[in-house]
Amino acid sequence: MEFYYVFIYPFLMNIYFNCKKYFKDKSNYLLSKQDNIMIQTSTQSNFIQNQLNADFLSCPERDSHTGKKNNETIKINNNEKKYYLFCYGSNSSEQIQQRLDLNDKLTSERAYIKDHIRIFAGKSERWNGGIASIYPKMDSEVYGILVKLTLEEIEKMDKFEGGYERKIMNVIKQLENELEEIIESFVYVKKNQIFEYLPSNQYLFAIRKMLDERKMEGKNKENIIIYGLNDNEIKKIGIWDKKYGILLNN
Repeated sequence: MEFYYVFIYPFLMNIYFNCKKYFKDKSNYLLSKQDNIMIQTSTQSNFIQNQLNADFLSCPERDSHTGKKNNETIKINNNEKKYYLFCYGSNSSEQIQQRLDLNDKLTSERAYIKDHIRIFAGKSERWNGGIASIYPKMDSEVYGILVKLTLEEIEKMDKFEGGYERKIMNVIKQLENELEEIIESFVYVKKNQIFEYLPSNQYLFAIRKMLDERKMEGKNKENIIIYGLNDNEIKKIGIWDKKYGILLNN
């Protein structure tokens, strides 16, 4: 027994503690390795997501029969992002839908631009008269609608807006319960701002149709005031009534 306690017991205890230390280190190593794998997986996942969020992804095209890669590439266009377009003239949601040949019905939201006024300028052969633009004027508002279009659709709209410049402006979107939100929106502004001709009844009816989407209330909801710019001064030319047409100022 004395031999056991002196020689065998310390030897066994040494083996026990060494084994315990070994398995503990092994466990820590495995946990550390698992953490590294999780970190690498997360990094790769973020990288893939960033790639998917890119505007274009190119990948080799394979032949459906041979499975071999072709020299051509497939472009995956992430063109689903939509942008606001503020309309204050003849561009009702119905007219935009027809111009762009959209299958789905286009919806609109109420909005206005502060410190600007709707004026009529130049002459349109299509509308046979002056057409709308906006011009800076403190404490005034231009009411209209907002629609959301893809960039490709916006660029198609450019072709219908000859003589206009597409700008980005702050627009106030009118929400429920009289709440408002300031957003950035594309707006078409006429290059020629000088009043030349009265707008036609056909054109004013088109503006009225756009404004009807706002579901405006009040006794003057059928009227459109006609302003024009002459000698850098805004003048009231007249008022358009849906029933009586244009009534000129004396």
